[in-house]
Amino acid sequence: MGEHEFSYALMPHAGGWREGGVLREAAVFNSPLRWTTDGPASSFATVDGDLVLETIKRAERSDALVLRLYEPYGGRGESRVALAEPFTSVRRTNLLEEGGEEVAIEDGVIVVPYRPHEVITLVVE
Repeated sequence: MGEHEFSYALMPHAGGWREGGVLREAAVFNSPLRWTTDGPASSFATVDGDLVLETIKRAERSDALVLRLYEPYGGRGESRVALAEPFTSVRRTNLLEEGGEEVAIEDGVIVVPYRPHEVITLVVE
């Protein structure tokens, strides 16, 4: 009911959707770049590996930072997450941000092992 607007895009690419970078282009298409003069000059967080950083938010019951990542390709491995701000500890929790175990930190970088299609919640303090 009423008027609706939508957008779509076609992206020719060689190989399958993984090799063609379809996931990255879809994210860029759905979240277009917006110009601002306020904010940091560099990224707050970077991920090296196949995990996708989907959300950065404040924890529900503390001032900690929550990073939510997921593995989109059905693979296993290890990714590294670097943050622009200093931190002292990282816990891997459930989606409700409860419990959790300490996550390895190597040279100031968070080391995150993952399984196929896993959703990962990290609480950073």
